[in-house]
Amino acid sequence: MGSGGKCIEGGTAPRAVLLLLALVSVLSAEDIRFNRDIRPILSENCFFCHGQDPKHREAKLRLDIRAEALMEHDSGFAIVPGHPEKSEILKRLLSHDADDQMPPPESNRKVSPAQIELIRRWIAQGAPYEKHWSFVPPEKAPAPKLSDASLARQPFDRYVLAKLEAEKLLPSAEAKPTTWLRPAAHTGRDCGLRVRCLPARRSRLCRRGGPSALVTALRRTPRPGLARRRPLRRHPRLQ
Repeated sequence: MGSGGKCIEGGTAPRAVLLLLALVSVLSAEDIRFNRDIRPILSENCFFCHGQDPKHREAKLRLDIRAEALMEHDSGFAIVPGHPEKSEILKRLLSHDADDQMPPPESNRKVSPAQIELIRRWIAQGAPYEKHWSFVPPEKAPAPKLSDASLARQPFDRYVLAKLEAEKLLPSAEAKPTTWLRPAAHTGRDCGLRVRCLPARRSRLCRRGGPSALVTALRRTPRPGLARRRPLRRHPRLQ
C-alpha cells in the first residue's frame, strides 16, 4: 500500500484512537457508506499501490473498482462481501508480520484499530461501493429528529440542536434583539452609527414583526454621511 506520510507520535496517538472509536460508536446505528467512511481510508493508505495508476500497482490488485477488488488473486480474495474473516485485506491489516502487513512498515502509514473496524463492518455489510462523490448528484439529507422540535425555528437549527442533544447540553436562553443587533448591523466602521441611526420605533418593530422586521429596517436605513458626501474635485494644477 501507499508510501510516505508520518506516524502519530507521543500522546497524540491515544487521543486520535479515542476520537476514531467515538466515530465508530456514532456510526454503529447506521450503515457504513463507502464515500464517507471507507474511501478516505483506502485513498490514504492503499490506492497508491492498489489504485488506478498501473505504474505503481502491485500484485495486480486494484481496490478502487469493486469488480477488480473482488477478483481472486494468488493470495486469495482481497474482499469477500459478507465475510470479513475470509477477506485478505483484513488479514493483512491485522497482521504483525512485516512481509504480510499492510500498509508495509516502510511506508510510515498506519491504519488505526477504529478504521480497521470500519472496514470490517463495511465488508460484513456486503462491501458496497459508490461512485466518486463528484459524479453523484447531491441529495437532500433528512433533518435530524429532535426530542423537542419546538425549539427549531429554521431548518439549520435542527442540526445544532441534534448536536447539543448528543452532547447532553441545553441551548442557551434566547438573546434579546438589542444584544445581537450590533453584530447583525456590522458593515465596517459605521456599524455603531447605523444602529444609533435606526428609528426610535425599533422596540415596536420587534414586538410586531420580530427580529426579522428589525433587520429589514436596519438594511433600509442609509449609511450616515452618504448624503452629505461631497463630490471629488480635481486639483487646480491638474485641470
